Amino acid sequence: MRTSYKKEEERSGVRLIALLENHLQDILSREADNHTFIYLYRTGPYWVAFEKSAYFLHRISSRAQVIPMRPTTYPFPIVMVAWADKELWAYSRTHLFLREGDDYGRLSAPSHSLEGYREWHTEEVGDFSVPQTRFLLEN
Repeated sequence: MRTSYKKEEERSGVRLIALLENHLQDILSREADNHTFIYLYRTGPYWVAFEKSAYFLHRISSRAQVIPMRPTTYPFPIVMVAWADKELWAYSRTHLFLREGDDYGRLSAPSHSLEGYREWHTEEVGDFSVPQTRFLLEN
């Protein structure tokens, strides 16, 4: 039983990498003007959200896992939040989930403002926001 779970996890990782490689710019463009939705992308047993969608999702679910990252194809650190499939379906019993295809959907964001978004983002990316430069002092 554990083996099949691991295979599902591995497929999830492959799907996430493909999503990031093929659609990251589109996702981040959508998030730049986002004030009303939680855009979700399915990666196997998880749904993931980025940036403002990630902030909204984190505000409604303490079970969602926050994952800061620094993609090699993007100059700034970003925040992703992963939500288990079963959590989404439990939440969607009382909230409208607009599913657009097998791997994409959106929820209406709660009426929370984006007031705390910048602080949350800065806290989550932590050390990723500092360039990894090493200074050598020569005597």
